[in-house]
Amino acid sequence: MAFLIGNGLSVAVWHEFALAALTASFLDDLAPADLTVLQELTPGRLDENFEAALANIESLRDALRTIREVREQIASPDLGSIAQTIAGTGLVGRLDHPYYSYCTHVLTYLAEAWNPQHPAGPRR
Repeated sequence: MAFLIGNGLSVAVWHEFALAALTASFLDDLAPADLTVLQELTPGRLDENFEAALANIESLRDALRTIREVREQIASPDLGSIAQTIAGTGLVGRLDHPYYSYCTHVLTYLAEAWNPQHPAGPRR
């Protein structure tokens, strides 16, 4: 059984769970297209403002979901046109990929770290 707890306790268990370490390893493995998306959504340097990039992705995804939900409830040609234009850009997929890639990276990192055969795993 595993529990995901705030980063402070995670770092106390194993220093490689620090956000800076997780972010660095994620950015090193990130596809160039996903890196571009994150850089576009980050105020300042990505390695210093990574959490802001993820927060901006979440905000944009919420806004796009709201547009879709409203469009389904209201028969508005203008809103339908806006929603269609957004859908045609592939923006939702461009936002989802780095976001879910980070989630996958963190969960994989945790699974590897807690593997009994992992040579430098956390203290148990």
